Amino acid sequence: MKKEEGVWAGKIWGRVLPNGGSDLYNHKPPLSLLNNHNTTGNHSEKSRLIIGLTVITAFAAGLIGIINFVGHQVAQSNGF
Repeated sequence: MKKEEGVWAGKIWGRVLPNGGSDLYNHKPPLSLLNNHNTTGNHSEKSRLIIGLTVITAFAAGLIGIINFVGHQVAQSNGF
């Protein structure tokens, strides 16, 4: 990854994530997104893993949904 790409990605994550995405930079999942009442992050490794997998799965599902939707739109406009 080139430096400019890193800066660009950092700017986006800085807006999207709490505390400027520093949790992400420190390789900790941004738990404060999911659980605002407990910002100390004293979760067991297992629950942290489950939360991480859930977020990744949800993100992947959303991405697939978008790709699927766009694919259908393109196919319809091309007469399929």
